[in-house]
Amino acid sequence: MKKGFVILVAAITVIFMTVGCEKNEIGKSSKGLTLYWNHQVFNEQGRGFIFEFYEVERKKNLYELKFEFQIDNNQKSIEISLIDKIDKGKCPYYPMPTIDEDPNLCTSKGNFYIPEKMVTEGKYKFIVKTLDYTVNSEIVFAKEKATLNIPDNNYFSCAIKDVFIAPKNLLHGSIVFAGEQNKVFAFDFIEDLRSLGLKDTIVPELIKVDEAGNPIIESWPPNNYSVKFLLTMTSDFSTIFELAKVHFNKNSALNIYLYSTNGDQARLDREGINVWYAK
Repeated sequence: MKKGFVILVAAITVIFMTVGCEKNEIGKSSKGLTLYWNHQVFNEQGRGFIFEFYEVERKKNLYELKFEFQIDNNQKSIEISLIDKIDKGKCPYYPMPTIDEDPNLCTSKGNFYIPEKMVTEGKYKFIVKTLDYTVNSEIVFAKEKATLNIPDNNYFSCAIKDVFIAPKNLLHGSIVFAGEQNKVFAFDFIEDLRSLGLKDTIVPELIKVDEAGNPIIESWPPNNYSVKFLLTMTSDFSTIFELAKVHFNKNSALNIYLYSTNGDQARLDREGINVWYAK
């Protein structure tokens, strides 16, 4: 009797081990991944890169993809591994017209963030690993952009090759108001920013300019305006914010929105005065 009990326990143990292995394999398996990536300025972890992976295979259940990454700055490599898939249940149903797609299926995804300070300029191996395949690519970090080079393969792709990296110490923003008569107050604020030592600059990815190189003033009915600006910072953001408060309190018709490429933000409008400083 005792011998039979031992055999039964052993059989149950094997079953649990098998189920565990199958779950683990499902968590790491993939028929293919696509990638969206970009450089971010406003993030709790500071400036850095967001990587968001999507499953090629659409399924009836939605899964949250879990990744882990390892960075070796000596060997210049970034290794990304799909380690798990968390089942979130049946796909949410959206009654929308689709072309050759089953509305009952959805795309699973997962993301992670790499702070800018974790990598250095230069070429890195960019290795994507799942249970089913490993794809070796290359990512190049430079001062003004990052470039992802993926060789021809059947499992991993990305529509984005180059990502713009905003230079540090730039101030960009807008002054929004109603009434053409308030233009003069908006330009007074920008002139006072220049008096602090901030200098006009042009970065096409951050601000639209006209043929003369001046920022475009936008307008819309009945009598609304948005004056945009881009300046190189020679003062810290707190000093700029205090100056904005002076102008806002002097003329509440102005709505002032400030952003630095270091990760600072400020909003001065009808909803109040709020500021967030970069860490």
